[in-house]
Amino acid sequence: MLRFWSLYKAAVMLPVLPVIWVVTSVIGVVAGPFGTIVSQSFFNRLIFWPVILAVAILIGAALRVIVQDYLGLRRYLPESFSLAVLATLVLTPPFYLICAALATSDPASAPNALEMAAYVFITSMATSTLRHALASESAIAQRSEVRNSEGPPRIYDRLSGDQTQPILRMQVRDHYVDVVRPSGTESVLIRFADAIAEAEGIPGLRVHRSHWVATDAILAVRRERSKMFLRTTDGALIPVSRTYISDVEAIDLPEKQAAAE
Repeated sequence: MLRFWSLYKAAVMLPVLPVIWVVTSVIGVVAGPFGTIVSQSFFNRLIFWPVILAVAILIGAALRVIVQDYLGLRRYLPESFSLAVLATLVLTPPFYLICAALATSDPASAPNALEMAAYVFITSMATSTLRHALASESAIAQRSEVRNSEGPPRIYDRLSGDQTQPILRMQVRDHYVDVVRPSGTESVLIRFADAIAEAEGIPGLRVHRSHWVATDAILAVRRERSKMFLRTTDGALIPVSRTYISDVEAIDLPEKQAAAE
């Protein structure tokens, strides 16, 4: 459960989610789909759609954790399709019942269940497409730091998808190493020491026997009594072993340390 919660917090902190929420909320308020333009006033739609879509995004983030980290589907097409199917099955019934209940003043405006399912499926696919596209764009600025004259670090040969995706951090899980990038996590069967060696060329450091973090992914340094943690850009809280505290303190992170919780 703790692992799921950690992954879920990272999923809901993706920068693209507020953008998706704002855009879809505006469409819902203005267009008033599924009869809400008839059954609700503009003011009511101004409350209804942002709330209902915020709930949908939070549930979608949980489903994405299940698809990516428990089913192991991280490539664009299988991940997006599976996520869209799950979202359709989970979200269509409650959304349909809510919109139908609001259409009491005009029963003819009540939504069709198949139309609602199609809307959820298409919206989920569009959201996944936008998420992957923006993740790829954000990686371009860091590509020159990740690559050297001989090409990308060797660890990329073990990863699928876009090789411009920056590696944020790596962590040990049983006999695997989870490689975390903006678009998701990929598990590689490799020794941790070998994974760190193959990541040569990416500015970063080992901070724990089970964790390696890219320098650019460190958002803040957090201290709790004698313990130190690193908050990373994907929302994770990484423990720093006593052995590596001096290495972290040696990094020039004045602004990031000032932002620590």
